Amino acid sequence: MIAISLGTKTKVWIPVLLLDVTGKPYQRGFFCDDDSIRHPFHDSTVTNVILYIGGLGLPIVAVSFHNRTPPEQHNDPLDPVCYSGLPPIYPLDFGIR
Repeated sequence: MIAISLGTKTKVWIPVLLLDVTGKPYQRGFFCDDDSIRHPFHDSTVTNVILYIGGLGLPIVAVSFHNRTPPEQHNDPLDPVCYSGLPPIYPLDFGIR
């Protein structure tokens, strides 16, 4: 198992190392007054409220809903395995303990 892991890592890291040492990226400049890349400045296109709802609210609601529904209603075959060793302590949903 260790030999397979080392062999796989070696096959990946040798080309990465060679490209890092010998390769040079192609560089080209750009002009700030180029009309093809000019766009008007917008302060923010997505409001903070929407970001908070999508980034915090939806995951909290999804985890709470999933953990409070009985495992029989879930379609995931691993749910009985996950629930078998865990008592139904809801503060654990969010890492509080």
